[in-house]
Amino acid sequence: MRKKPKLSKKQEKTIAKMKEVRQIDSSQLRTVILAKQKWTIAELKRAKQQMLELKVNMNRLEGILLFIKDLIDPIEKEEK
Repeated sequence: MRKKPKLSKKQEKTIAKMKEVRQIDSSQLRTVILAKQKWTIAELKRAKQQMLELKVNMNRLEGILLFIKDLIDPIEKEEK
């Protein structure tokens, strides 16, 4: 079997520093991902609320349109 070559003190310090930086980066990335997740959930809720409001407004407008048509239809029948 092949043995690993012994690292110098400088190389060991460099590797230790790299591991530490990697852990910090992973922690920061996790924090960013969690923040994005919370934002996405909030945006989804907001979009659903807007869709509901839009449906309500569309129903109101369709009702108004039907009411206007009902008012106009007798007038158009009388004109014929």
